[in-house]
Amino acid sequence: MRKHFCSLLIAFSSFAVAQQSSLTFLRADPAIVQQRLNPVPSTQNDRIDKLRKQFLAAKVYGPVQVQEQLVPGQMEPNLICTLPGSGDSTIIVAVNTAYKGRGDEARVNWATLEIVPLLLESVAGFASRHTLVFVAFSGEKGKYSGATFYLDQLSKDQRRKIDALIELDHIGRMAPSYAPQSSSYVLGRRLRLAAFTLQFEIPQIFFYPNGSVVGTGPIAEAFEKAKIPAITIYSRDHSDLPQNAINGISPEVHEFDIDPKSYYDTYVLLCAYLRQIDQDWSLRR
Repeated sequence: MRKHFCSLLIAFSSFAVAQQSSLTFLRADPAIVQQRLNPVPSTQNDRIDKLRKQFLAAKVYGPVQVQEQLVPGQMEPNLICTLPGSGDSTIIVAVNTAYKGRGDEARVNWATLEIVPLLLESVAGFASRHTLVFVAFSGEKGKYSGATFYLDQLSKDQRRKIDALIELDHIGRMAPSYAPQSSSYVLGRRLRLAAFTLQFEIPQIFFYPNGSVVGTGPIAEAFEKAKIPAITIYSRDHSDLPQNAINGISPEVHEFDIDPKSYYDTYVLLCAYLRQIDQDWSLRR
């Protein structure tokens, strides 16, 4: 698998501290990324099984640890893949495995799940300050969700050491947007800076007329309640961007189509973003 990846080194200038550092990660070939999206697993068991195998296979890239956490009331476990870091703080990248869509919607949902092992493989070979935890949560939301159960099993000290939760939702329909929780606008600024460094389209926040943020995910909401900085990164469609959005942008896109370029660019952006915030000691400021 490594022959399908190339190392990407980019210079990253941090406006906040006026210094420059380097971000290095493995970037998968675009053709390989597209191959990973097909075929779309047809059942929930197939999705979980495929993710499990990909997490386990990622051990060839670095010191990856894989575990399954049984969740009361859920048929599927939380799949947890941990990449130890040199410090005692944690960054979590999360997706939700619960979806019932078919056709194009199922393709987008599977593409969102698939980007997690791609990210893991891209950063696992490089030393990190934070412990990076990649989680595929079972259940959708509420007190019986996989995210809520995961949080309930953590001690206060373990929660305190989580510097950021990054939730991914419906990735690849178009260029990504983001929905920060109230304590995590710094995460949004870092995402915008990563896009600027790569010369990609700058992600935006979108608001409903009542002032609420478009795209907020249930996993991010659960972590926000636990006082952990959280952000949802997603791509828009007609259903989540009303015609009268405050910033007046209503792009013409099909509701569930994947755009290959947008998906690949989002994957590269997320690699750079994850490497960038791993080097950032000020995430909770």
